[in-house]
Amino acid sequence: MKTMTFIERPYMNEHQRALSYIDKLLDHAKQDKENRSEDIRELEEIQNLLAVKKYGLVWEPHIEKFEEKLKDNIPVFYEDKTKKICDVTDSNQFNFLLEGDNLNSLHLLTKTHSDKIDVIYIDPPYNTGNKDFVYNDIYLDNSDNFKHSKWLSFMQKRLSIAKKLLTEDGVIFISIDDHEQSQLKLLMDEIFGEQNFIGNFVWNKTATAPALSKTIRKKFEFVCAYSNNRNKLNLYGGQTEGKDSPLLNSSNKISDLMIPKNSIEIRLPDGIYQAKKYHGIELLNPMKVVNQKPTSDIKMRGKFKWSQTMLDSEISQGTYLIIKTNKMSVRFQRSKTSAKIPSDLLSKSENDVGTNEEGKKDFQKLFKKTNFEYTKPVSLIKYLLKMTTNSKKGATILDFFAGSGTTGQAVVELNKEDGGNRNFILATNNENKISERITYRRMKLVSAGTKEYSSSPMNLKYFKTNFVNKQQENLESSLLNNLKTLVELKHGVDLDQSDVAIVTTMSEIEELELSKLSVIYMRSQTHIMLDRLQLKKLSNIKIIDIPEVFFAMEMKEAGL
Repeated sequence: MKTMTFIERPYMNEHQRALSYIDKLLDHAKQDKENRSEDIRELEEIQNLLAVKKYGLVWEPHIEKFEEKLKDNIPVFYEDKTKKICDVTDSNQFNFLLEGDNLNSLHLLTKTHSDKIDVIYIDPPYNTGNKDFVYNDIYLDNSDNFKHSKWLSFMQKRLSIAKKLLTEDGVIFISIDDHEQSQLKLLMDEIFGEQNFIGNFVWNKTATAPALSKTIRKKFEFVCAYSNNRNKLNLYGGQTEGKDSPLLNSSNKISDLMIPKNSIEIRLPDGIYQAKKYHGIELLNPMKVVNQKPTSDIKMRGKFKWSQTMLDSEISQGTYLIIKTNKMSVRFQRSKTSAKIPSDLLSKSENDVGTNEEGKKDFQKLFKKTNFEYTKPVSLIKYLLKMTTNSKKGATILDFFAGSGTTGQAVVELNKEDGGNRNFILATNNENKISERITYRRMKLVSAGTKEYSSSPMNLKYFKTNFVNKQQENLESSLLNNLKTLVELKHGVDLDQSDVAIVTTMSEIEELELSKLSVIYMRSQTHIMLDRLQLKKLSNIKIIDIPEVFFAMEMKEAGL
């Protein structure tokens, strides 16, 4: 079999070739100036236009080896069942970890999640020249004259697909530093439109910037944010302060109140606060605080403004309670307060967003030893998610540069804090076994908990990449055999415990419990063969033809 030669720069000198061709035509025309004066004028005009650099971002496109592989192969997923996590037994909602080249994963996500992703957060290679960016199996360094164009080619392909995955009001956040920030802004303007630029958030990445720099000590990085439609955005920056009132009234009689755990915010450090008298308040039961929330209902005694009945009525109308100091003085705030507009500064003092040092501590609570010096803090991603999904607690979040898995941890922790039902999709390669040893293991430890970390249970499926050759005779059969993972990914479920089924033959239909199903993915040839009685039995079930719904283009190319 003839080996295909991989050409990384198929567009090399394309611009120069066009100029050379115009030069030849012009030289030929000038040999007959009298009869071809109009041709000469037009060719000179074209020559001038080609010689002028166009406005905006211009770079030489590069090709990746993966793209060459797609010419003869169709990417698919298969499940590694040994890595399935099922720690939320009363739910069939699953999160997903996709191992493989993220361009492959994004390609398949267009088949399952077009216009379905609410938030994308990515932390791509910064292209520092210090072995942080691998392109076609080679680390790029500062000696590569095409390091910027390769990075732009790499990002352009992925971000163009990412745009297709976002909902109309979806938001993408991209962590970046000075090396490619300016290029990224122009690229994002080109893909998403300058009018959909939300802003560049400035993140305080470290409290101890390196002192060895020859120029400036860098303490900040950026988070570039765009939306598919900026006019549809509703960003949440927290509640307005200063409009709360005391619940105590010293002239009233002493009474007892029971405060539901989900109706109070306690702005004190995590820990257990003993049952005893404080300043005007007596705690009648120990109060354990985790992430500014009590883990159980609170019983208090004091001279309160409200009776228990009045308190319950206020809570039902949206009023919530606050404890700001260790005096335990309870204050109330009615729901008419407005949400704050988010600040473009991400820092501990501004919005409780931590630094890289905090990110390392987050990691060490799960892994005793770590080589991850610069993992992002969970608080950074959690804040970005709260900003965009505070009113969409069933949102789907994607991170296709998942790395150590911080985004997955942020999603389940935020769900735990605000009762949300968000789900995540993480995609990463398995370079140096990072997907198996770090990303997956982190999700398993987050779900189960450790001595230093209180568990945030989750369900998760682990998919790996495979390829189906386009030229094989039994292409349809091979595609049908690889559909289960795509159906599970699309619906976010374990197919064996859901109201979704796949059937390819008539006999399989007879085995189904139709009363438990809402969707059947059915081989199109089988669907055609259904008689009137069978169609009547299936009238309340949505039938989707396979493999066409996922692989229509590939089948058409194969003549099927």
